[in-house]
Amino acid sequence: MGLCGSQELEDPNLMRNTNGPSGSRTVTGRTTKRAMLQSAEENMPSHKEIEKKFEQFLNKMSFKKDVRTQMKTLPDAKKWKLIVQQNLNESDTAEEKEIDSHTFWVTELQKQNTISATDLRKLRVVLSAHNDSWLEPFVADKGLEALIEVNATQENDDLQLECLRCLKIFYKQ
Repeated sequence: MGLCGSQELEDPNLMRNTNGPSGSRTVTGRTTKRAMLQSAEENMPSHKEIEKKFEQFLNKMSFKKDVRTQMKTLPDAKKWKLIVQQNLNESDTAEEKEIDSHTFWVTELQKQNTISATDLRKLRVVLSAHNDSWLEPFVADKGLEALIEVNATQENDDLQLECLRCLKIFYKQ
């Protein structure tokens, strides 16, 4: 059982917003995170459960004794909010590591009809940030071919522009 009495906060895949503002798929979901935080705050567990999870939170954060003592005096609502935020931040970190993986992007590109311009912008940032040791397995796993295929099959100007910007990075390498 998750922090808010359901599985939602423990499953990083549920952190992903699959419908962007225009109905398109996006890789990350701030709207979902905000909604999950509000939902968790509305569904606070018992005082005993909050105290148990807050103790785990304090241990994980490695606060000094005097800070721990002060934090233990916080009202349950504030403790719960800190617990939930920490859990969401950990999920974000896991998602960031996934997005940094070349296999993640190859898979995303191979799903051609679900990729969005926002996703391609994020890919461009990832491509720009990495050297040949990241780009070589991306190419070997047919990521470059998938990117070219996405560009060739798209009629959306924004998607084509973002594909070309990603491809430009390969020419600069």
